[in-house]
Amino acid sequence: MALDQAPGVRVNAIAPGDVATESIEEAMEDEDVRQSLPDQTPLERFAGRRNYNVRLNLEPLTSGRGWGNFLNGWADVVRSMSDESVLLDVEDGIATVTLNEPDMRNALTGDVAGGIVDAMDEIGDSDARCVVITGAGGSFSAGGDINAMLEGLHGEVAPFEKVQNINDTSEALKRVHECELPVIAKIDGTCFGAGANLAIACDVQVASEGSRISFGFRQVGLAVDTGTSYFLPRIVGQNKAQELVLTGAMLDADEAEDLGLFTQVYDEEEFEDEAAEYVDRIATGPTVALKTSKRLIRQGLTSDLDQAMTNEAAGQAQVFETHDHEEGATAFMEGRDPDFEGH
Repeated sequence: MALDQAPGVRVNAIAPGDVATESIEEAMEDEDVRQSLPDQTPLERFAGRRNYNVRLNLEPLTSGRGWGNFLNGWADVVRSMSDESVLLDVEDGIATVTLNEPDMRNALTGDVAGGIVDAMDEIGDSDARCVVITGAGGSFSAGGDINAMLEGLHGEVAPFEKVQNINDTSEALKRVHECELPVIAKIDGTCFGAGANLAIACDVQVASEGSRISFGFRQVGLAVDTGTSYFLPRIVGQNKAQELVLTGAMLDADEAEDLGLFTQVYDEEEFEDEAAEYVDRIATGPTVALKTSKRLIRQGLTSDLDQAMTNEAAGQAQVFETHDHEEGATAFMEGRDPDFEGH
């Protein structure tokens, strides 16, 4: 099956000089291009896969930089958002991103990772004032795609594809972590491996009492990835991070809360109501001030005291000019609750 005939595949091949072609096969008719590639290009491995958008820049190949550079970034294989794998709903200032692969316990497959990236793009163009990341069907996320791992063990996935899969998932988590808006992980079920990283990549975590979390990469014979070495020590400290990774311990909700991995834990019966109230409190806050505070706290992790205070003064100078500051100060003097509008 030709790549551009595979179900759900859209091909946009860019030939030298930015001349668009209809298919990769057409682009490959150029003899210089063909000689730059191995006998069987790994791009053929994507035939039959769904939800891929392939962008091919051939200029580096024809300029003699070789296949190695091609794999290191000259071609992008980007999974597009699947309407079924990730759901996005924006309502009343709250953008809810739902991982929607319950049969796979919301594993971070290519479709799910790509869906998260696309959802974060859409949120950036919306009127959302906060973001909620959650999972469908009683699980937050089981982490890596075990089916893809097994394919790799049987030689069905090229090494560069394995690395690309990790990079795709890492990009999704990075986009969540770098979102300017407050991001809340709403956890009702298990967070495992990369799924645990997705949870702690968020700013705060609200969880039901039956939820659990583990950084158990060792359980499948793997080292940590998708940001564990960055996120985890910053929350629990180096020694505890090492223990959690080396033992693969599965923590219950109370243990996770004690370590700061979960911010709030609610009874199962009250979880939906309590979580909704928590989210609403953030969504109805002074959005510009909250975004600025989030940025300043992160900057403070790598700043000395003088720099942190300088950054805060500069940030506050901008927030002083907002409508919500005026409303907040006025409401305080009038002894009433402020009605923030997010600007």
